Amino acid sequence: MKKLLYLLSTNNITYSIVLLPESVLGYFHNDSDGSFILINQSIENNIPLHRCVLAEEIGHYFTTVGINEPLNSILYASNLSILKQEEKAIKWATDFLINTDSLLKYISSNIQCSFNDLIDFFNVTDIFMKEKLKFMSLEHLYWHITDSHYLCLANLPNIFITSRF
Repeated sequence: MKKLLYLLSTNNITYSIVLLPESVLGYFHNDSDGSFILINQSIENNIPLHRCVLAEEIGHYFTTVGINEPLNSILYASNLSILKQEEKAIKWATDFLINTDSLLKYISSNIQCSFNDLIDFFNVTDIFMKEKLKFMSLEHLYWHITDSHYLCLANLPNIFITSRF
């Protein structure tokens, strides 16, 4: 959480925990008055979820240009554009909270680790970890972790460690 709070501070992003509609976990807004992130108070004590939502909202600060609409437009093109911006923010967030090198290093030191071990180690939600692995699978299906082991992402959401093939 410290690194996220540091980013908020160094980028002058106002951050508040407030009562939001149940379906809205977080919201980012940027205008001439500044940048603002609101987090739903209902997730304040769920540390993994709070971290993931906050990181994704900070991701909007670094990746979004000029789109501040909620996803409720009737126009398909508008919704598609918003979804693309969401994808960019989530990718930024997963890369920030789950550095690929750190993930591979953890797995190389814990060859028998489970998906839940990864979630616990990185203190994120299962959906967030799945997103990280999905983004990694788009780059490579096999990731080198030791001289004789590879992380296989060819059958997500299942992951497995394989010997050199």
